[in-house]
Amino acid sequence: MSFVLGIDIGTSGVRGAVFDESGKMLSNTFSIRRWKVAWDSEGKSFINADEALTEILKLIDEIVEGFSGSYIELAGVSCFLHSLVGIDESGSPTTEVILWSDTRSNEQAKFLRQNLDEKNFHQLTGARFHSSFLPAKLLWIKERDAYTWERTAKWISFADYFSYRLFGDLATSASIASASGIFEIKHRRWCDDLLNFLNLSSAKMPFVAESHSLFNLKAELCKRWRALSRTRWFLPIGDGAANNLGAGGLHCPAGVLMIGSSGAIRTIIQDETIAEIPSGLWCYRVDENRLIMGGAISDAGTLYDWLKDNLRFTEPEFLFPNSHGLSFLPFLVGERSVGYNLEAKGAIAGIRIYTTASEIFQSALEAVAYGFADILEQLESVFSIDELILVGKPLLESKTWKNVIVDVLGKDAILSTEREASLKGSIVFALEKSGHDLKDIALEPTIQIFPNMENHQVYKNARQKYQHFYRLMLQDK
Repeated sequence: MSFVLGIDIGTSGVRGAVFDESGKMLSNTFSIRRWKVAWDSEGKSFINADEALTEILKLIDEIVEGFSGSYIELAGVSCFLHSLVGIDESGSPTTEVILWSDTRSNEQAKFLRQNLDEKNFHQLTGARFHSSFLPAKLLWIKERDAYTWERTAKWISFADYFSYRLFGDLATSASIASASGIFEIKHRRWCDDLLNFLNLSSAKMPFVAESHSLFNLKAELCKRWRALSRTRWFLPIGDGAANNLGAGGLHCPAGVLMIGSSGAIRTIIQDETIAEIPSGLWCYRVDENRLIMGGAISDAGTLYDWLKDNLRFTEPEFLFPNSHGLSFLPFLVGERSVGYNLEAKGAIAGIRIYTTASEIFQSALEAVAYGFADILEQLESVFSIDELILVGKPLLESKTWKNVIVDVLGKDAILSTEREASLKGSIVFALEKSGHDLKDIALEPTIQIFPNMENHQVYKNARQKYQHFYRLMLQDK
């Protein structure tokens, strides 16, 4: 029996476990560690690289302690995307880990849109000019912090920093690099035109390794974790690709709708099938042969938690669709797909003296569902999504959200009961690259969900009202 270590690194914490080669988790090895994300009113959003790394090492300590076998053969890693950290010649961080949700570079994103052909670069890199991607972040640092800009030897992601500290090799995967907004997704290389515009040499970017490349732990870590001393590690892949793999969305026509902290709809496609990326979507790499296309919503699980924790609202059991007369713009962290409006903020219209907390809660859940509908429309303008898989703990915990989403979309769906899809996907990727047949990997049970087409018609009309409110609020932004 072979064993595989899986690690899923999120923006606010890490989880991991050992699995057998059939994809079954060894429950006594599962562990979670958390760290703090720093936010402020100026748009700052970051974590400390070494504090997060320390928690990851402690997590591996706990996993190895719970593992009763001799050795773990393989290790796969999933990591959050769009992060930026600088390191100096000694490999020490020169910056915090700037997260996708950091909006301090909004003005630089506008500058890029005004001075470059955004449509062309979107097709080239798979990413719009937006504060969540690296070009705007790098330009912001260059303009605001010349000292850091000059002393930084390499600009990398947190996934790359993790690999560097564990393996001693400074390399990245195409999956991580392709979500930077500065990587040519079809040619699998850093974008010289963008680098030249930033006056940045490609030598300051990490080497992009092939997806089948294997790495070993540093000697001191092999001593620390005897069970991992022979382990063959794959470089981290993006959490979106891992999530699709772990939920069973291995390829188009299967689409995966995920709600975690943020939300997304994605489909994995073969390299040669892409013609043009719709304006509101992104496109990254899974590996040398596959791409992943979709759209992301910044506020999904975070909005759900904000309503419950900050406002002390209780999720309604059920209210008739759009019976509240409210329009809710769910942009607490800003907007990504499909509008990519750099000035978007949250707003509620239609509140009256008799408006209830339950109605506000429902209008928020419906608004997120409208965002998913916008993404699905653009995705289905390119591909036919014949199977829609819903995945994510908020969807399993919420009594109504999954039904609201399916009713808004007007599409049959299956709800995966997998609670750790990105973690599962990290080991699916490792097993696949090692030659295992993915048909042998067990997936969690699913639940069929059918839309109420009368509700769907109500939501079609309500969505038009929502889009009108969106245009009124943001037309001059």
